Amino acid sequence: MPRRLDHGNVLRGVYGGESDGATGATGPAGSPGGATGPTGATGVGATGAAGSTGATGVGATGAVGATGATGAGVTGATGPGTLFASTWTDVASGATVNPVVANAMYSVNGTAALVTFDLPSAPPDGTAFLVKLNVPSVTTPIALTAGAGDTVEDPQNAGNYSAIAGTVNVSVPGSIVAFKYQSAHTRWIGFIFA
Repeated sequence: MPRRLDHGNVLRGVYGGESDGATGATGPAGSPGGATGPTGATGVGATGAAGSTGATGVGATGAVGATGATGAGVTGATGPGTLFASTWTDVASGATVNPVVANAMYSVNGTAALVTFDLPSAPPDGTAFLVKLNVPSVTTPIALTAGAGDTVEDPQNAGNYSAIAGTVNVSVPGSIVAFKYQSAHTRWIGFIFA
């Protein structure tokens, strides 16, 4: 029997209608999206102003420390005075000066009675003293007596010495006599007889 053609199906297959025919092959993929555009230039912004410097801190100066204590030292011995730096010591008539003081200057103001000077025994070498017979006339000579073991030069006979622990006299009004001890010979040597 003759076959009948279904023109509707054929037309649908040709023109996109329904078809019982097989699905056609998949067409190639479309080209990818467009190329990435270039990166824009980096923007330039103004540099911000510098911040202000902070204030310098001010601290108080510390107090000065206390002065340390003064070190203890021993004061040296006082050196001997000098004969002519001393002041006059008055001696009255009839007085006894015992012992004669080193580097002293004596003014004898009267001779109505005996005035005696007892010299120290073995004083330091160079010890000196002076006697001024401070009167216009002499009633009684003054006596100078050497200490134990010593002699004294005689002002009325210069160059001569008393016996050990002996006595010499001064009898000239207004006269000055001065002596200095010499330890090497244990004697009082006169250095002023005026």
